[in-house]
Amino acid sequence: MRYTAPSLVFERDGQRMIAGGFQPFEAYDTLLAHLAPDLPRRGAPLNVAEMLAAFPEGLFTAEAARILRGHHLDVPDVPEAEARLIEAMGQGEARRIDVGDSALWAKA
Repeated sequence: MRYTAPSLVFERDGQRMIAGGFQPFEAYDTLLAHLAPDLPRRGAPLNVAEMLAAFPEGLFTAEAARILRGHHLDVPDVPEAEARLIEAMGQGEARRIDVGDSALWAKA
């Protein structure tokens, strides 16, 4: 089968699940939940510092927005996430690395 975008393959203990082509995040989340139902689901972080500590390689603004939303099916609010990240930067908890028209955020 031919796809116009990349595919993602999950494998565990001889089981294989494929998300052909480009899929929304929720499709990947569903595959992972079926493949590894024993994995715990973490809720939204209490604050930006907690989130950045969990991702030492940093997060782009849109990724942070997805993580900071209250429920995993809520629509990410990129401007709100950016405002929270800027506030954390002002408090010395985050640092911003400009990348194109976005930013990579890391723990300060």
